Amino acid sequence: MFPSFAAFVIHAIEPHVSFPQGAVANEQIALRWIHFASGIIWIGLL
Repeated sequence: MFPSFAAFVIHAIEPHVSFPQGAVANEQIALRWIHFASGIIWIGLL
């Protein structure tokens, strides 16, 4: 039981990152950075 639980925990905590690809990749990357910075600013203003 422990090995399956350990595998589940390792899978659950590994980062799930996807990089945009294709024609609109630069726009998606810019929007992600704007969203990230906006969240930091929003938390800072609270």
